[in-house]
Amino acid sequence: MAQNLTEREIEVFLESDSEAEINPSESSDGESEDECPLAQGPVGEWIKGSRRTGNRSILFSGEQSGFRREEVLHIERDSSPGAIFLLFFTEIIHLLVEETKTYYRQYVDSLGEDEGSSLSPDVTTDKMFSFLAFIQMGHDLRDTRKDYWSTLEQFHMPFYRNVMPPNRFMHILKFLHFSDKCNQPDKNDDEYDRFWKLRNIFENLNDSYAKFYKPGENLTVDEVESFSNNTYQKNKLFGVKICDSTGYTYDMVVYLGKDKKKANTTIYTYDMVVYLGKAKKKGYLDDVRDTCYWEASDMAIRILNDLTAITWRDKRDLNLLTNIHNPPADGNFCDEQGNAIKPVIIQDYNRNMGFVDKGERMANKAPGSGQKKFFFHLLDVTIRNSYIISESLSKEVSHRMFRLMLVRDLLENIGNRLEATLRGRPNPCDTNITRLEAKKMEHWPEKNKQVAVSRVFNEKNHQAYEHSLSEV
Repeated sequence: MAQNLTEREIEVFLESDSEAEINPSESSDGESEDECPLAQGPVGEWIKGSRRTGNRSILFSGEQSGFRREEVLHIERDSSPGAIFLLFFTEIIHLLVEETKTYYRQYVDSLGEDEGSSLSPDVTTDKMFSFLAFIQMGHDLRDTRKDYWSTLEQFHMPFYRNVMPPNRFMHILKFLHFSDKCNQPDKNDDEYDRFWKLRNIFENLNDSYAKFYKPGENLTVDEVESFSNNTYQKNKLFGVKICDSTGYTYDMVVYLGKDKKKANTTIYTYDMVVYLGKAKKKGYLDDVRDTCYWEASDMAIRILNDLTAITWRDKRDLNLLTNIHNPPADGNFCDEQGNAIKPVIIQDYNRNMGFVDKGERMANKAPGSGQKKFFFHLLDVTIRNSYIISESLSKEVSHRMFRLMLVRDLLENIGNRLEATLRGRPNPCDTNITRLEAKKMEHWPEKNKQVAVSRVFNEKNHQAYEHSLSEV
Protein backbone atom coordinates (compact mmCIF):
# COMPACT_ATOMS: atom_id res chain seq x y z
CA MET A 1 0.00 0.00 0.00
CA ALA A 2 1.37 3.37 -0.95
CA GLN A 3 2.28 5.70 1.87
CA ASN A 4 2.09 9.50 1.58
CA LEU A 5 5.14 11.08 3.22
CA THR A 6 5.75 14.69 4.08
CA GLU A 7 8.76 16.53 2.71
CA ARG A 8 10.47 16.38 6.11
CA GLU A 9 9.94 12.60 6.31
CA ILE A 10 11.34 12.19 2.80
CA GLU A 11 14.43 14.22 3.72
CA VAL A 12 15.03 12.18 6.89
CA PHE A 13 14.55 9.00 4.89
CA LEU A 14 17.09 10.07 2.26
CA GLU A 15 19.63 11.13 4.88
CA SER A 16 19.31 7.79 6.66
CA ASP A 17 19.86 5.94 3.37
CA SER A 18 22.92 8.04 2.62
CA GLU A 19 24.46 7.30 6.02
CA ALA A 20 23.73 3.57 5.71
CA GLU A 21 25.48 3.28 2.33
CA ILE A 22 28.68 5.02 3.44
CA ASN A 23 31.38 2.95 5.11
CA PRO A 24 32.52 4.92 8.19
CA SER A 25 35.93 3.24 8.16
CA GLU A 26 36.73 4.71 4.74
CA SER A 27 36.05 8.33 5.72
CA SER A 28 38.11 10.57 7.94
CA ASP A 29 36.88 11.62 11.37
CA GLY A 30 36.89 15.32 10.56
CA GLU A 31 34.99 14.98 7.28
CA SER A 32 31.23 15.39 7.22
CA GLU A 33 28.56 15.32 4.57
CA ASP A 34 27.90 19.04 4.94
CA GLU A 35 31.59 19.91 4.46
CA CYS A 36 31.93 17.96 1.22
CA PRO A 37 28.46 17.03 -0.02
CA LEU A 38 29.54 16.00 -3.54
CA ALA A 39 32.65 14.02 -2.67
CA GLN A 40 30.61 10.87 -1.96
CA GLY A 41 28.49 11.14 -5.11
CA PRO A 42 24.73 11.57 -5.44
CA VAL A 43 23.22 9.07 -3.01
CA GLY A 44 19.48 8.52 -2.82
CA GLU A 45 16.60 9.09 -5.23
CA TRP A 46 15.41 12.09 -7.16
CA ILE A 47 12.32 13.61 -5.60
CA LYS A 48 9.71 15.99 -6.89
CA GLY A 49 9.39 19.43 -5.44
CA SER A 50 10.67 22.96 -5.55
CA ARG A 51 11.78 23.62 -1.96
CA ARG A 52 14.74 22.62 0.16
CA THR A 53 15.15 22.71 3.88
CA GLY A 54 17.92 25.27 4.26
CA ASN A 55 20.16 26.79 1.63
CA ARG A 56 22.71 24.16 0.60
CA SER A 57 23.71 25.72 -2.72
CA ILE A 58 27.44 25.73 -3.39
CA LEU A 59 28.79 29.28 -3.42
CA PHE A 60 31.73 30.42 -5.55
CA SER A 61 34.87 30.91 -3.45
CA GLY A 62 37.41 31.75 -6.14
CA GLU A 63 39.05 35.03 -7.09
CA GLN A 64 37.74 37.65 -9.43
CA SER A 65 38.68 37.14 -13.06
CA GLY A 66 41.44 39.27 -14.52
CA PHE A 67 45.06 39.55 -15.63
CA ARG A 68 47.74 37.81 -13.54
CA ARG A 69 50.05 40.74 -12.88
CA GLU A 70 52.50 38.62 -10.90
CA GLU A 71 53.43 36.63 -14.02
CA VAL A 72 54.74 39.62 -16.01
CA LEU A 73 55.80 42.67 -14.06
CA HIS A 74 56.61 44.78 -17.12
CA ILE A 75 52.98 44.97 -18.28
CA GLU A 76 51.38 48.13 -16.89
CA ARG A 77 48.29 50.20 -17.59
CA ASP A 78 50.11 52.14 -20.31
CA SER A 79 51.48 49.05 -22.07
CA SER A 80 50.87 49.00 -25.81
CA PRO A 81 48.68 46.40 -27.56
CA GLY A 82 51.82 45.01 -29.19
CA ALA A 83 53.49 44.38 -25.82
CA ILE A 84 50.44 42.48 -24.56
CA PHE A 85 50.14 40.49 -27.79
CA LEU A 86 53.80 39.43 -27.63
CA LEU A 87 53.14 37.80 -24.25
CA PHE A 88 51.52 35.02 -26.25
CA PHE A 89 53.24 35.22 -29.64
CA THR A 90 56.95 35.87 -29.08
CA GLU A 91 58.00 32.22 -29.30
CA ILE A 92 55.42 31.55 -32.00
CA ILE A 93 56.93 34.16 -34.36
CA HIS A 94 60.40 32.64 -34.10
CA LEU A 95 58.94 29.19 -34.72
CA LEU A 96 57.05 30.43 -37.79
CA VAL A 97 60.19 32.00 -39.25
CA GLU A 98 62.32 28.87 -38.83
CA GLU A 99 59.70 26.39 -40.06
CA THR A 100 58.71 28.53 -43.04
CA LYS A 101 62.35 28.89 -44.14
CA THR A 102 62.91 25.16 -43.69
CA TYR A 103 59.84 24.24 -45.71
CA TYR A 104 60.79 26.61 -48.55
CA ARG A 105 64.33 25.21 -48.74
CA GLN A 106 62.94 21.68 -48.85
CA TYR A 107 60.66 22.75 -51.68
CA VAL A 108 63.58 24.27 -53.64
CA ASP A 109 65.69 21.14 -53.11
CA SER A 110 62.89 19.03 -54.56
CA LEU A 111 63.05 21.02 -57.81
CA GLY A 112 65.60 20.59 -60.53
CA GLU A 113 68.71 22.74 -60.79
CA ASP A 114 67.18 24.89 -63.52
CA GLU A 115 63.87 25.48 -61.74
CA GLY A 116 65.46 26.08 -58.34
CA SER A 117 68.15 28.45 -59.53
CA SER A 118 66.17 31.65 -58.79
CA LEU A 119 65.56 31.75 -55.04
CA SER A 120 63.36 34.15 -53.15
CA PRO A 121 64.86 35.82 -50.09
CA ASP A 122 64.50 33.96 -46.80
CA VAL A 123 61.67 34.90 -44.48
CA THR A 124 62.99 37.02 -41.61
CA THR A 125 61.49 38.07 -38.31
CA ASP A 126 60.84 41.54 -39.74
CA LYS A 127 58.97 40.05 -42.69
CA MET A 128 56.89 37.86 -40.38
CA PHE A 129 55.87 40.88 -38.29
CA SER A 130 54.84 42.64 -41.50
CA PHE A 131 52.91 39.56 -42.59
CA LEU A 132 50.98 39.46 -39.30
CA ALA A 133 50.19 43.16 -39.70
CA PHE A 134 47.88 42.16 -42.53
CA ILE A 135 45.19 41.49 -39.95
CA GLN A 136 44.25 44.94 -41.25
CA MET A 137 42.46 43.05 -44.03
CA GLY A 138 39.76 42.10 -41.55
CA HIS A 139 38.70 45.75 -41.42
CA ASP A 140 38.78 46.21 -45.20
CA LEU A 141 36.95 43.31 -46.84
CA ARG A 142 37.37 42.95 -50.61
CA ASP A 143 36.42 40.42 -53.26
CA THR A 144 39.91 39.06 -53.94
CA ARG A 145 43.32 39.40 -52.32
CA LYS A 146 44.70 41.16 -55.40
CA ASP A 147 42.29 44.03 -54.81
CA TYR A 148 44.28 45.06 -51.73
CA TRP A 149 47.22 45.99 -53.96
CA SER A 150 45.11 47.31 -56.83
CA THR A 151 46.07 50.68 -58.32
CA LEU A 152 42.51 51.39 -59.40
CA GLU A 153 41.24 54.62 -57.94
CA GLN A 154 38.24 53.03 -56.22
CA PHE A 155 40.39 50.33 -54.59
CA HIS A 156 43.69 52.05 -54.01
CA MET A 157 45.07 52.11 -50.47
CA PRO A 158 48.82 52.75 -50.09
CA PHE A 159 49.08 50.85 -46.79
CA TYR A 160 49.32 47.34 -48.26
CA ARG A 161 51.85 48.20 -50.97
CA ASN A 162 53.98 50.15 -48.50
CA VAL A 163 54.11 47.28 -46.02
CA MET A 164 54.78 44.42 -48.42
CA PRO A 165 54.59 43.77 -52.18
CA PRO A 166 51.86 41.33 -53.23
CA ASN A 167 54.28 38.70 -54.52
CA ARG A 168 56.12 38.66 -51.22
CA PHE A 169 52.89 38.31 -49.26
CA MET A 170 51.68 35.43 -51.42
CA HIS A 171 55.08 33.76 -51.09
CA ILE A 172 54.93 33.79 -47.28
CA LEU A 173 51.30 32.67 -47.28
CA LYS A 174 52.10 29.78 -49.61
CA PHE A 175 55.08 28.49 -47.64
CA LEU A 176 53.79 29.32 -44.16
CA HIS A 177 54.59 26.23 -42.13
CA PHE A 178 54.35 25.15 -38.52
CA SER A 179 56.36 21.94 -38.18
CA ASP A 180 59.12 20.16 -40.09
CA LYS A 181 57.63 17.51 -42.36
CA CYS A 182 60.67 15.34 -41.67
CA ASN A 183 59.23 14.81 -38.19
CA GLN A 184 55.89 13.52 -39.46
CA PRO A 185 54.82 10.46 -37.42
CA ASP A 186 53.65 7.20 -38.93
CA LYS A 187 49.94 7.28 -39.75
CA ASN A 188 49.59 3.58 -38.94
CA ASP A 189 50.89 4.09 -35.42
CA ASP A 190 48.32 3.93 -32.61
CA GLU A 191 49.95 7.04 -31.15
CA TYR A 192 49.57 8.98 -34.41
CA ASP A 193 48.55 12.60 -33.85
CA ARG A 194 46.55 14.06 -36.73
CA PHE A 195 47.21 17.48 -35.30
CA TRP A 196 51.01 17.11 -35.25
CA LYS A 197 51.69 20.09 -37.54
CA LEU A 198 50.10 22.58 -35.16
CA ARG A 199 50.50 20.71 -31.89
CA ASN A 200 53.47 22.76 -30.61
CA ILE A 201 51.85 26.10 -31.42
CA PHE A 202 48.50 25.03 -30.00
CA GLU A 203 49.94 23.75 -26.72
CA ASN A 204 52.15 26.83 -26.35
CA LEU A 205 49.22 29.21 -26.78
CA ASN A 206 46.90 27.12 -24.62
CA ASP A 207 49.40 27.21 -21.75
CA SER A 208 49.84 30.96 -22.17
CA TYR A 209 46.08 31.56 -22.10
CA ALA A 210 45.84 29.89 -18.70
CA LYS A 211 49.08 31.41 -17.40
CA PHE A 212 48.25 35.09 -17.84
CA TYR A 213 44.56 35.16 -16.89
CA LYS A 214 42.47 34.15 -13.87
CA PRO A 215 39.03 32.76 -14.75
CA GLY A 216 35.98 33.97 -12.86
CA GLU A 217 32.82 32.33 -11.59
CA ASN A 218 30.90 32.15 -14.86
CA LEU A 219 32.59 29.84 -17.37
CA THR A 220 31.09 28.47 -20.55
CA VAL A 221 32.08 25.07 -21.92
CA ASP A 222 31.05 24.75 -25.55
CA GLU A 223 31.36 21.67 -27.74
CA VAL A 224 31.64 22.27 -31.45
CA GLU A 225 32.20 20.28 -34.63
CA SER A 226 35.15 18.18 -35.75
CA PHE A 227 38.27 19.91 -37.07
CA SER A 228 38.41 17.49 -40.01
CA ASN A 229 34.80 18.20 -41.07
CA ASN A 230 34.63 21.98 -40.71
CA THR A 231 32.79 24.05 -43.30
CA TYR A 232 33.24 27.63 -44.46
CA GLN A 233 30.25 28.80 -42.45
CA LYS A 234 31.64 27.18 -39.29
CA ASN A 235 35.34 27.74 -39.78
CA LYS A 236 35.91 28.59 -36.11
CA LEU A 237 34.42 25.46 -34.59
CA PHE A 238 37.03 22.80 -33.92
CA GLY A 239 36.41 21.14 -30.54
CA VAL A 240 35.77 22.17 -26.94
CA LYS A 241 36.55 25.60 -25.53
CA ILE A 242 36.19 27.23 -22.13
CA CYS A 243 35.32 30.94 -22.11
CA ASP A 244 35.17 33.42 -19.26
CA SER A 245 32.31 35.89 -18.81
CA THR A 246 34.44 38.55 -20.52
CA GLY A 247 34.79 36.38 -23.64
CA TYR A 248 38.38 35.35 -22.77
CA THR A 249 39.19 31.88 -24.12
CA TYR A 250 40.84 30.14 -21.18
CA ASP A 251 41.38 26.66 -22.61
CA MET A 252 40.66 24.65 -25.75
CA VAL A 253 40.63 21.01 -26.81
CA VAL A 254 40.70 20.08 -30.50
CA TYR A 255 38.38 17.29 -31.55
CA LEU A 256 40.06 15.20 -34.26
CA GLY A 257 37.53 12.42 -34.75
CA LYS A 258 37.92 8.88 -33.48
CA ASP A 259 40.99 8.39 -31.32
CA LYS A 260 42.60 4.98 -31.81
CA LYS A 261 44.33 5.16 -28.47
CA LYS A 262 41.09 5.77 -26.58
CA ALA A 263 38.69 3.78 -28.75
CA ASN A 264 37.99 1.24 -25.99
CA THR A 265 37.61 3.79 -23.20
CA THR A 266 34.22 3.78 -21.49
CA ILE A 267 31.99 6.71 -22.36
CA TYR A 268 31.35 7.79 -18.79
CA THR A 269 35.05 8.12 -17.96
CA TYR A 270 36.33 9.73 -21.13
CA ASP A 271 33.97 10.95 -23.86
CA MET A 272 31.19 12.00 -21.53
CA VAL A 273 33.34 13.88 -19.05
CA VAL A 274 36.22 15.21 -21.12
CA TYR A 275 34.72 15.77 -24.55
CA LEU A 276 31.10 16.32 -23.52
CA GLY A 277 29.74 13.44 -25.59
CA LYS A 278 26.03 13.45 -26.33
CA ALA A 279 23.89 11.91 -23.60
CA LYS A 280 21.67 9.95 -26.02
CA LYS A 281 19.02 9.90 -23.28
CA LYS A 282 21.22 7.89 -20.91
CA GLY A 283 20.77 8.75 -17.25
CA TYR A 284 17.61 10.80 -17.82
CA LEU A 285 14.90 10.72 -15.19
CA ASP A 286 12.25 8.16 -16.11
CA ASP A 287 9.30 10.36 -15.17
CA VAL A 288 10.46 13.27 -17.37
CA ARG A 289 11.84 11.26 -20.28
CA ASP A 290 8.63 11.38 -22.33
CA THR A 291 7.67 15.01 -22.96
CA CYS A 292 5.79 14.60 -26.24
CA TYR A 293 2.56 15.83 -24.63
CA TRP A 294 4.13 18.89 -23.03
CA GLU A 295 3.15 22.42 -23.92
CA ALA A 296 5.35 25.50 -24.16
CA SER A 297 6.66 26.72 -20.77
CA ASP A 298 6.00 23.37 -19.05
CA MET A 299 8.67 22.64 -16.46
CA ALA A 300 9.54 19.68 -14.23
CA ILE A 301 11.84 19.87 -11.19
CA ARG A 302 13.67 17.03 -9.45
CA ILE A 303 15.96 17.39 -6.42
CA LEU A 304 18.77 15.21 -5.09
CA ASN A 305 20.86 16.58 -2.23
CA ASP A 306 22.45 19.79 -3.60
CA LEU A 307 21.56 19.05 -7.21
CA THR A 308 18.51 20.36 -9.03
CA ALA A 309 17.49 18.84 -12.38
CA ILE A 310 15.24 20.97 -14.58
CA THR A 311 13.45 20.08 -17.80
CA TRP A 312 11.84 23.12 -19.43
CA ARG A 313 10.14 23.46 -22.79
CA ASP A 314 10.11 26.55 -24.96
CA LYS A 315 10.44 25.65 -28.64
CA ARG A 316 12.25 22.47 -27.61
CA ASP A 317 13.15 20.66 -24.41
CA LEU A 318 16.09 22.01 -22.44
CA ASN A 319 17.62 19.88 -19.67
CA LEU A 320 19.84 21.50 -17.03
CA LEU A 321 21.58 20.39 -13.86
CA THR A 322 22.58 23.00 -11.28
CA ASN A 323 23.85 23.26 -7.73
CA ILE A 324 24.01 27.07 -7.46
CA HIS A 325 20.35 27.98 -8.01
CA ASN A 326 17.35 27.60 -5.79
CA PRO A 327 14.90 25.26 -7.54
CA PRO A 328 11.86 26.91 -9.13
CA ALA A 329 8.35 25.53 -8.90
CA ASP A 330 6.82 22.85 -11.11
CA GLY A 331 4.12 23.81 -13.57
CA ASN A 332 3.39 26.01 -16.54
CA PHE A 333 4.22 29.73 -16.35
CA CYS A 334 3.24 32.25 -19.04
CA ASP A 335 2.74 35.99 -19.15
CA GLU A 336 -0.49 37.77 -20.09
CA GLN A 337 0.27 37.37 -23.81
CA GLY A 338 0.80 33.64 -23.42
CA ASN A 339 4.58 33.77 -23.86
CA ALA A 340 6.69 31.41 -21.77
CA ILE A 341 8.37 32.99 -18.73
CA LYS A 342 11.99 31.92 -18.55
CA PRO A 343 13.21 30.74 -15.14
CA VAL A 344 16.28 32.41 -13.65
CA ILE A 345 18.46 29.38 -14.39
CA ILE A 346 17.49 29.53 -18.09
CA GLN A 347 18.31 33.24 -18.23
CA ASP A 348 21.73 32.59 -16.65
CA TYR A 349 22.33 29.77 -19.10
CA ASN A 350 21.53 31.95 -22.12
CA ARG A 351 23.70 34.79 -20.84
CA ASN A 352 26.67 32.55 -20.08
CA MET A 353 26.47 30.67 -23.37
CA GLY A 354 26.65 34.07 -25.05
CA PHE A 355 30.28 34.36 -23.94
CA VAL A 356 31.30 31.90 -26.65
CA ASP A 357 29.19 33.70 -29.27
CA LYS A 358 30.77 37.00 -28.22
CA GLY A 359 34.21 35.57 -28.92
CA GLU A 360 33.15 34.18 -32.28
CA ARG A 361 31.74 37.55 -33.38
CA MET A 362 35.08 39.19 -32.67
CA ALA A 363 37.10 36.64 -34.63
CA ASN A 364 37.06 37.32 -38.38
CA LYS A 365 37.02 34.70 -41.11
CA ALA A 366 40.49 33.38 -41.79
CA PRO A 367 42.05 32.79 -45.23
CA GLY A 368 43.23 29.42 -46.43
CA SER A 369 42.00 25.99 -45.42
CA GLY A 370 42.88 23.17 -43.06
CA GLN A 371 45.87 23.78 -40.80
CA LYS A 372 46.40 27.37 -41.98
CA LYS A 373 42.76 28.23 -41.35
CA PHE A 374 43.05 26.93 -37.80
CA PHE A 375 46.29 28.89 -37.27
CA PHE A 376 44.59 32.14 -38.28
CA HIS A 377 41.77 31.24 -35.92
CA LEU A 378 44.34 30.91 -33.11
CA LEU A 379 45.74 34.29 -34.14
CA ASP A 380 42.28 35.85 -33.83
CA VAL A 381 41.72 34.19 -30.44
CA THR A 382 45.08 35.51 -29.23
CA ILE A 383 44.27 39.05 -30.35
CA ARG A 384 40.90 38.85 -28.61
CA ASN A 385 42.50 37.57 -25.40
CA SER A 386 45.08 40.36 -25.60
CA TYR A 387 42.29 42.89 -25.93
CA ILE A 388 40.48 41.49 -22.86
CA ILE A 389 43.70 41.73 -20.83
CA SER A 390 44.03 45.33 -22.01
CA GLU A 391 40.47 45.94 -20.83
CA SER A 392 41.29 44.50 -17.41
CA LEU A 393 44.09 47.07 -17.16
CA SER A 394 41.44 49.83 -17.34
CA LYS A 395 42.08 50.79 -20.94
CA GLU A 396 38.99 52.32 -22.52
CA VAL A 397 39.65 51.24 -26.09
CA SER A 398 37.26 49.43 -28.42
CA HIS A 399 38.19 46.07 -29.90
CA ARG A 400 38.39 47.62 -33.37
CA MET A 401 40.74 50.38 -32.23
CA PHE A 402 42.84 47.83 -30.32
CA ARG A 403 43.42 45.84 -33.52
CA LEU A 404 44.34 48.96 -35.50
CA MET A 405 46.81 50.00 -32.79
CA LEU A 406 48.23 46.47 -32.81
CA VAL A 407 48.89 46.75 -36.56
CA ARG A 408 50.95 49.89 -35.99
CA ASP A 409 52.84 48.24 -33.12
CA LEU A 410 53.71 45.22 -35.27
CA LEU A 411 55.14 47.47 -37.99
CA GLU A 412 57.07 49.62 -35.52
CA ASN A 413 58.52 46.48 -33.98
CA ILE A 414 60.47 45.66 -37.16
CA GLY A 415 62.60 48.77 -36.74
CA ASN A 416 61.81 50.53 -39.99
CA ARG A 417 58.90 50.79 -42.35
CA LEU A 418 59.21 48.67 -45.45
CA GLU A 419 58.73 50.54 -48.70
CA ALA A 420 57.66 48.55 -51.73
CA THR A 421 59.56 49.13 -54.97
CA LEU A 422 57.06 50.32 -57.55
CA ARG A 423 57.69 50.09 -61.29
CA GLY A 424 56.27 52.14 -64.14
CA ARG A 425 54.58 55.53 -64.09
CA PRO A 426 53.63 56.73 -60.58
CA ASN A 427 49.98 56.34 -59.79
CA PRO A 428 48.26 59.73 -59.28
CA CYS A 429 46.30 58.08 -56.44
CA ASP A 430 49.52 58.01 -54.39
CA THR A 431 49.13 61.74 -53.79
CA ASN A 432 45.36 61.55 -53.44
CA ILE A 433 44.93 63.35 -56.81
CA THR A 434 42.22 62.17 -59.13
CA ARG A 435 42.89 61.46 -62.79
CA LEU A 436 41.10 64.59 -64.01
CA GLU A 437 42.92 66.80 -61.52
CA ALA A 438 46.23 65.32 -62.58
CA LYS A 439 45.49 66.27 -66.19
CA LYS A 440 45.41 69.95 -65.23
CA MET A 441 48.68 69.70 -63.31
CA GLU A 442 51.01 69.01 -66.26
CA HIS A 443 50.39 65.28 -66.12
CA TRP A 444 50.18 65.15 -69.95
CA PRO A 445 52.95 66.34 -72.40
CA GLU A 446 52.62 69.85 -73.87
CA LYS A 447 53.52 71.27 -77.29
CA ASN A 448 57.09 72.47 -77.76
CA LYS A 449 57.21 76.16 -78.81
CA GLN A 450 60.81 76.00 -80.07
CA VAL A 451 61.44 75.65 -83.83
CA ALA A 452 63.35 72.57 -84.85
CA VAL A 453 66.12 73.24 -87.41
CA SER A 454 67.65 70.68 -89.73
CA ARG A 455 70.82 71.12 -91.86
CA VAL A 456 70.32 69.90 -95.44
CA PHE A 457 73.20 69.38 -97.91
CA ASN A 458 72.56 70.39 -101.53
CA GLU A 459 74.57 68.10 -103.77
CA LYS A 460 74.13 70.33 -106.86
CA ASN A 461 75.56 73.54 -105.35
CA HIS A 462 77.69 71.71 -102.84
CA GLN A 463 76.32 73.98 -100.14
CA ALA A 464 74.60 73.37 -96.86
CA TYR A 465 71.70 75.39 -95.59
CA GLU A 466 69.30 75.30 -92.67
CA HIS A 467 65.71 74.16 -93.12
CA SER A 468 62.96 75.02 -90.63
CA LEU A 469 60.59 72.19 -89.65
CA SER A 470 56.98 72.59 -88.67
CA GLU A 471 56.13 72.78 -84.97
CA VAL A 472 55.52 69.55 -83.17
